[in-house]
Amino acid sequence: MASRALKDAEIDNDGEVPVKELAGTNWVILRKSMTWEEAYWNCEVKYFRLVMLPTLEKAEELSRNIADISEPYTPEYMKKRHEVEFGMDRRYWTGLTDQLKEGKWLWAHNG
Repeated sequence: MASRALKDAEIDNDGEVPVKELAGTNWVILRKSMTWEEAYWNCEVKYFRLVMLPTLEKAEELSRNIADISEPYTPEYMKKRHEVEFGMDRRYWTGLTDQLKEGKWLWAHNG
């Protein structure tokens, strides 16, 4: 069953919801290019939160989940990388930020 956030996500011009659920997790990827601040506020409005990764194990788990939906990094991938939606060469925002003070990293929701 889709979450309220997924049901309320805006639909893009192709008629697709711009959200990708990572199987077996409560994580989703919003398929949209944006700054960290745009990502933060977009998630807040859509009932999401930028992911917090309190342990190395959680960070590795997220990395594995993204790798599972990504096309392998090969010379052929490099030739068509702008056509590929998900990849390990893409940038993904988390809830970690140093916006309050440069170089002092805090989790956006709980410090």
